[in-house]
Amino acid sequence: MANSTNFITLYYVPSACSLVVHLALRHLDIPFNVVPLKFSPGEGGGWNLSAADGSFDHHTYRMLHPKSKVPGLRIPISATGEAAVNLISNDSYKNGPLKLTGSDASDLTNAAFLTEMPAILDFIGSLTPAGIDLLGGEAASLRRARVMEWTSWLIGHVQSINWTDMRSDLEEVRKRGLQASRVSYQRINDLLVDREFAVGDQVTVADFNLYCWYRTGQFYKVGDLEKEWPAFAAHAKRIEQLAAVRLALEDEGLTSAFAKE
Repeated sequence: MANSTNFITLYYVPSACSLVVHLALRHLDIPFNVVPLKFSPGEGGGWNLSAADGSFDHHTYRMLHPKSKVPGLRIPISATGEAAVNLISNDSYKNGPLKLTGSDASDLTNAAFLTEMPAILDFIGSLTPAGIDLLGGEAASLRRARVMEWTSWLIGHVQSINWTDMRSDLEEVRKRGLQASRVSYQRINDLLVDREFAVGDQVTVADFNLYCWYRTGQFYKVGDLEKEWPAFAAHAKRIEQLAAVRLALEDEGLTSAFAKE
């Protein structure tokens, strides 16, 4: 791992909400490592996360990420404690992200571990190469605030409330979650009518969030997405056509959200 220790490292579960960060990193086209994880049933009805290849268990991951969730981002730091991220690719990255395993994946020497989607997206957005702005503009701009508005609502409401209910063991609670999700999808559709992107005239992290929630809606069978919410579906199709999105899907072993025509 000698040539990749100063790259950031994404901890993710294929097709989970961590895909948002994966899409953003691929779009920025900066070198990064990945550590694929897998879910397993935990005590008390919860879930554990461990290395997908079995090289470390859920206890090890919990030492890295005490909340034991995804995404997680390991950031190399300098002697002063500041981020020291290498944004320059080398031969080790020419075929995409490097998959780390075992102690290479669980070592926090000279590194910090960042959690929570908004914080992670804000950090990697600050690494933006010239000409790419995934956060929507300067810190005090309304457009940037709109991007954060989308992100906060999708993570704080759609994910935390709607999908928690959808995964319940109680049928009544699942039905409530389904109805709440349908209301949310209608709102998303209404906001995307006649819009190429969620905010402004270029792709932002809000668009990657929306794309992932489109795929989640398919998985949970929220409804006939293309028929009921055509603006949402059209937006997801546009985002999926981006080269970075196709690369991230390939990285995670995922297929297109749309049937081949």
